[in-house]
Amino acid sequence: MIEDTDLEYNGFISTLIERSEQLLLSDQADDLNVTRLLLVLNTGFALVRDRIRYWDDADDQRLRASNPWNDIKTACKHKLSKPISVNGKIFFEQFRTCGDWAYFSVPKEVSSGPLSAHNIVKCLHQEHEIQADKLKLDAIIWALRNSFAHGGVLPMSTYQAASERHRSTGVRLHDAHQIDRVYFASKWTGGTIEDHLGWIVMEFGVDALRVFWEDWKALILAPGRQALAELDRVA
Repeated sequence: MIEDTDLEYNGFISTLIERSEQLLLSDQADDLNVTRLLLVLNTGFALVRDRIRYWDDADDQRLRASNPWNDIKTACKHKLSKPISVNGKIFFEQFRTCGDWAYFSVPKEVSSGPLSAHNIVKCLHQEHEIQADKLKLDAIIWALRNSFAHGGVLPMSTYQAASERHRSTGVRLHDAHQIDRVYFASKWTGGTIEDHLGWIVMEFGVDALRVFWEDWKALILAPGRQALAELDRVA
C-alpha cells in the first residue's frame, strides 16, 4: 500500500514557482535533468500561460475589470530585435540574446506525415529559418504552448538527431546518447486553423531551454505575487 504524503496546495498556481524550483534543484547532473525541466515547463509555462490568456473569460467580473497582465501581453507582441520592457524593466534579455535556439517553418510538402523523432531531422534539411530579430516573443510562446498541448515535444541526443543538425554550443559531449537538444513541433496554419501550411519547429539546446524558464519566471512575477495568486481562481 502506498501512503499518500502530499500536503494540500495553498494555491496551485501561486505556489508553482517555489515547487518548480524545488523540482529543478539538484547538486549534480543526472539522467532526469531534462525530464524535470520539461515537466516544469509543461506546467509552470504552458498551464500558467493559458490561465493568463483566459483571464478576461473569468467568472469573477472584478478580475476582468482589472487585468494585471495587460502590460505583459503588450510587451510579448514586441520583436526580439530590441529589449522587451515592462514598466521600465527589461525582461527576456538572456533568452533574446542566447544563440542556442532557432525557429523554423517546415512546409507540409517535405514530410509524408506529422513530424516525429523518426523524420524531424530529415525535414529540417528543407526548412526555412526565421531569424530571432524578426520574431515576436508571442510567436515563441505560442509555438511552445502548442507543442506541449499537442504532444510535439521531442528530446534528442546527438546520436538520435545526427551531429550535422546541431548548432555549435562550444560544449563537447562525452556521451553521444546524452540529450542535448529538444525540438518543439506544432502546426503552422494560415488564416484559419484548417489552413494547414506545415509545421513550426523550435530547436533548443538544453541550457537555452533553462534560460527560457528563468526569463519566463521573472516575467510572470512582474505584476506581483498577488496577481499570481489570483491566477488560482482563473480556469
